Amino acid sequence: MSITKAPIPRARNYPAPPRGLKERDPEVYKYLDTLRQQLANDHTILAQYVIQQSQQGLTANLPPAGSQGRFYWATDTLILYYDTGALWHHVQFSF
Repeated sequence: MSITKAPIPRARNYPAPPRGLKERDPEVYKYLDTLRQQLANDHTILAQYVIQQSQQGLTANLPPAGSQGRFYWATDTLILYYDTGALWHHVQFSF
């Protein structure tokens, strides 16, 4: 069985900050909110990519650790694990 890997999502060009604005100008907050939303969306896309490329199955079927760099998506608990080579770590996403 061959595994086809999807291309890694590319980073987007984020908007440049508005010029000539004062610190408390509402446009600064609007810009920062837009940037925060785009970054959160990019993290979601990256998380989805990692999950799609990982092994998947029930937590009970988690293979023994020992191959550093592997990911395993537990479909029953919706937890992503990372193999350190010695043990499986629960991967936590923060956006």
